[in-house]
Amino acid sequence: MKLAVCIPNYNRPEKLYRLLRGMADQIVQGDLTDQVEICISDDKSPESPDKVVAQIRRFYPDVRIVYQVNEKNRGMDYNFLQSVMLSGAEYCWIVGNDDEPEENGLKTILCYLSDSAADILVSPFHIYDEEGRILLTIDPLHNQENGVLYFDTRNPQEYETLLTRVRDGNALFCFLSNVVFRRADWVRHGDMFADKMNTIFIQMYMNLQTLKEGAVYVYIPEKFIKNHGDAQVNETFEREYAVLVGLSGVVDFFFEGRMHALLQERIVDSRINGRMWALPDDSPLKQPILNVKSAKNEYYGRYYVRPERRGAYFSEKDVLVYGAGDLGRRAVAELAGYPVKSLSLYDSDRKKQGQMLDGYRIGSPAQLKEKYGEGNGVVVPANNLSLAEIVDRVLQEGMTEIAIIN
Repeated sequence: MKLAVCIPNYNRPEKLYRLLRGMADQIVQGDLTDQVEICISDDKSPESPDKVVAQIRRFYPDVRIVYQVNEKNRGMDYNFLQSVMLSGAEYCWIVGNDDEPEENGLKTILCYLSDSAADILVSPFHIYDEEGRILLTIDPLHNQENGVLYFDTRNPQEYETLLTRVRDGNALFCFLSNVVFRRADWVRHGDMFADKMNTIFIQMYMNLQTLKEGAVYVYIPEKFIKNHGDAQVNETFEREYAVLVGLSGVVDFFFEGRMHALLQERIVDSRINGRMWALPDDSPLKQPILNVKSAKNEYYGRYYVRPERRGAYFSEKDVLVYGAGDLGRRAVAELAGYPVKSLSLYDSDRKKQGQMLDGYRIGSPAQLKEKYGEGNGVVVPANNLSLAEIVDRVLQEGMTEIAIIN
């Protein structure tokens, strides 16, 4: 077999059914039964997928389906690995059971695997809602050329070029389903990362180790996976925390110096937020957050105002919110409930300046500086990705009274 679709399954049988139907349809309609198999490793789901698998086998008797249930629940990382070990194919594509293939996704993958010496194949992807509407497009290498990008990481310069182009963790395997890789590399690594089996990012360790040893990384413009975000899972504090700590551990393990700082900023920093910093100082969860080394985290440590202190802190102050996006709207809504002296809103985007947001006219950074200098001003940065950049800019302009609340 050329390719195995590896599904580490846990619950959500209705979504597993949708995924299996989509994959099996493409295998049969594309005449790919001799090239593609499906391997399902179920992690002892309370909602057993037995009936779903049996039904798909009945509907698609020519599709090779390998199915195994773990004797006990072993966790995500183990199940990722187990789904790969079930296969004997040359390449593996791990797909979460809540995702589904883009139209001709399998043919797209096989085309590139046939036409290149790829060890790892990565693509951009859309995030869809459950009605099939595109919510967001993720292009983790920011491929403006819109062509195929090749990086041979046996060449140190090409490896550095690849890493420098990374815009978020999905270029380095944070997301399972936009990556295809040689199974032999994972077999060769064996239990090298046995101590990382509770990080939820074993796929990052495996594939980054492949790049570190030297491999051909191919980034294509075509999309082959539909990502359906699961808000019930992905937006919980527990998930946010696990992702932050897990990604920070990956970056610490593989990188140092300038590259560590760069990837820390692009992969980890977006996960740092007020929900993390609102944890009690004596919470055992707080120390891993404090250990994240980045400018953004340093500024949180210096300027974050805990919720219980905000009423007194902002009392009778001129509060200047810097950022007129969604976080700016949230900041304004919260701050309006405190006994502030005045509340105003600013943004560096000239297109926003002069516009109204929830009753507040958006000013420019120059107007913010002028207002700050008039009296008892405090700047509230309201932007997640650019928070460190905003704080740097404010400090350079001599505005030292800063409060982070988002």
